[in-house]
Amino acid sequence: MLSNLGQLKSVFFILTIVITYKSVANLNCIPLFSISEAPEFLTENWFTTNRNLNQYFKELVTGGLKDKLTSSVQPIKWLDAGAGQAIAIRDTLKNKKFQSKIDKAYSVVYKKPNDGQTDLNNDIELFKNKFMYIEGDYIENLFSEGKLKDLEGNLDIITDLFGPLTYTKDLSKVVEIYLKLLKKGGELEFNIGLMNTSGNPWLYLQFIDSNGKKINNAEEVLQEWFSKIKGVEIIKQDISGFNDYSINFLIRKISDNIEIPKFIFESYDDLLVPPFRTFKLPPP
Repeated sequence: MLSNLGQLKSVFFILTIVITYKSVANLNCIPLFSISEAPEFLTENWFTTNRNLNQYFKELVTGGLKDKLTSSVQPIKWLDAGAGQAIAIRDTLKNKKFQSKIDKAYSVVYKKPNDGQTDLNNDIELFKNKFMYIEGDYIENLFSEGKLKDLEGNLDIITDLFGPLTYTKDLSKVVEIYLKLLKKGGELEFNIGLMNTSGNPWLYLQFIDSNGKKINNAEEVLQEWFSKIKGVEIIKQDISGFNDYSINFLIRKISDNIEIPKFIFESYDDLLVPPFRTFKLPPP
């Protein structure tokens, strides 16, 4: 883990100079893929789908989920977005120490992975009174179609570990959805992939200013952006990873009056997993 963000800034600056990329999309007004446009890495689940609870505790370095499961007095409602096989939630429901801490648990995925389906389906049936597995579309569409309506304002914590926030074309919209689903006092814990420095290094995320100039410090952009969201407070943030660097946040909803600054989608390279995304800042 890096305790000094300055080290990461230096690497970002170098990567920004040496990396060239192909933009596969440049449609500022289209924030989502249609189902027919879904990248193969998404439809075929090319990313990790089997992270267990201990890996969540390790990789969500801001500690919000672990604190809820160890210290919460009342059972919690937990949604895990981009949950894959939902192993973290299933581990929790099978753990004698933690199972009583769960009131309801929800996994949201674009598509159920092929791996582990039998065990997953068995656990969906076994824990049907506590566990719901929601699949079949992007979380943006699930929300707009009312399929998450019953969850609005009811969740104690949402986790997103290399989930929608690492893949979406609309960061602002996904954060807005999460905050609408949380109850006042609820927490959002997530990471956003920044870059990979192993082998041939590449970026996962880049920002440009309103004039199209590259901004080298993506983590500073994100920190400033989250600090400007009205109705939330940043509880903790950190950088995690050895070769795969991510920025991690734990934020708390402190008001139902939420205002979120907008990023403008610029480009998306789905030849990489996670994809290389570029967002433009609005004019000052």
